[in-house]
Amino acid sequence: MADQAKRIKIKVISVGTAKEVGDKGAKVTQFKGIDQTTQEEIVFECWSSTLLEHITPEAVIEVDVVHTVNETSSGIYTHDKVTQVYVDGKPVKTKSNWGGRGGDNDSPEKRASIEGQNALTNTCNLIIAGKLIGDDLFFKLLSQKTMDYLSEKLNGKVEPRQTTTPATQTASPTTPASPTPTTTPDRITKDQVSSLRRLEKEQGLDLQQLVKAKGWPVKKLGELTVDQAQVLIDELTAITF
Repeated sequence: MADQAKRIKIKVISVGTAKEVGDKGAKVTQFKGIDQTTQEEIVFECWSSTLLEHITPEAVIEVDVVHTVNETSSGIYTHDKVTQVYVDGKPVKTKSNWGGRGGDNDSPEKRASIEGQNALTNTCNLIIAGKLIGDDLFFKLLSQKTMDYLSEKLNGKVEPRQTTTPATQTASPTTPASPTPTTTPDRITKDQVSSLRRLEKEQGLDLQQLVKAKGWPVKKLGELTVDQAQVLIDELTAITF
């Protein structure tokens, strides 16, 4: 469970070596720091090379930290992720170099949007990690904040598509009913494949895991239908910062 980002002043003690996570090239660096208010020593993690430029031993800096608690069968784990660094009171990451938050002057609407994005990201990470299992995972197990965010972004169209059974037509007494032609759903297009691969790279997600979470009976991306591919594109586009 993730809290809102909290701005604190810390003194950096030591900085570790960046470690690659997953197969998408993402890297995380852990470092130790002391909260200048509580004097508590904390192990932080940072995923941004831009922020790491300002995180050096002995540096006293202000940072935004998101505290996350993950409970698994093997125990409870906490993470303190640094999402922003301030130099002379100004954020290092701004709209010009990052699509995220721009500082403490954000409107309530923008903050609500950011919270929704964070909730959605955390939920996707849980799905990929196999912590959430069952049918229609993407919809049933999202937090309420995530559902509110998706509802706003997709104009409320976030409910799973309902399968309807076409009405049975009665054949004419004198004319045999013509057999209903069998149609095969159109397969995913090349443009959709390109869009999904791009979004997969931008979000650092695993499309195969998301497809599996949907419960769709497909083994590879090329077996998706046009409609299924568009559903994934709409959902992933909604969480793009």
